[in-house]
Amino acid sequence: MNAQASNPQSWIPPDSGMDDDTELLEAQADVRHLRKTIIVLREELEGMRFEKDTAVQQAIQGSFDEITQLKSTATSLRDELESLGYEKDAAVQQAVQRSADEITQLKSTATSLRDELESLRFEKDAAVQQTVQRSADEITQLKSTATSLRDELESLRFEKDAAVQQAVQRSTDEITQLKSTATSLRDELESLRFEKDAAVQQAIQRSTDEITQLKDTSSSLRQSLESQRFDFEALLQQQKKENVDENSHLEKTIETLREKLEKCDAK
Repeated sequence: MNAQASNPQSWIPPDSGMDDDTELLEAQADVRHLRKTIIVLREELEGMRFEKDTAVQQAIQGSFDEITQLKSTATSLRDELESLGYEKDAAVQQAVQRSADEITQLKSTATSLRDELESLRFEKDAAVQQTVQRSADEITQLKSTATSLRDELESLRFEKDAAVQQAVQRSTDEITQLKSTATSLRDELESLRFEKDAAVQQAIQRSTDEITQLKDTSSSLRQSLESQRFDFEALLQQQKKENVDENSHLEKTIETLREKLEKCDAK
């Protein structure tokens, strides 16, 4: 009995410190995984933005080529006005039809790009929600661990009090020795409790900081995506306006050519 009382460490669970370290290592591993997830999302966003810019450039180039072709067609029609007669009218109609087809194709391309942008935004929001949920699960697990450690310390304190009472009943000498041991154990338990609480608070603070950083990163990525969408829509609006102006100019040119042809036919 004296040998048991002289060794205070026999009252402490053998793996309590190791469990704290394991929980902290798991929390740190989850945080590193979240960082890698953010990096992958950022790289995917950059790739999608590059593909979007490429598609816009291709659409603009296709529109420019068609406008150039329409200008060439109008010039050719003007040169052949005196000699082609009724054939000129058919060529003009074909050119107008091609312009209408190209405008329809551009509208379809713009709609497809807009749908793709919306899909990317939804996928990004889903990834952010999953990251936030994983962080919430990690915080819940840490709280559960803290509660378990607190219950275990309370159980150890009650067991220690029972051992002291039994020692008091046996002899006065053992009472004195057990009181000294109880005091030492109480001090050590309080020290362990404070150290455990400090470790848990540090882990929770680190998780909170990581979650705040992830929220800031998600907000920044969302703002970047919204900015890219607004720029893309503004570019499409400008391109539509230029197409409308060019088509209006071509229609006026065709009308002028038609009036000249009618005057020639009247003569």
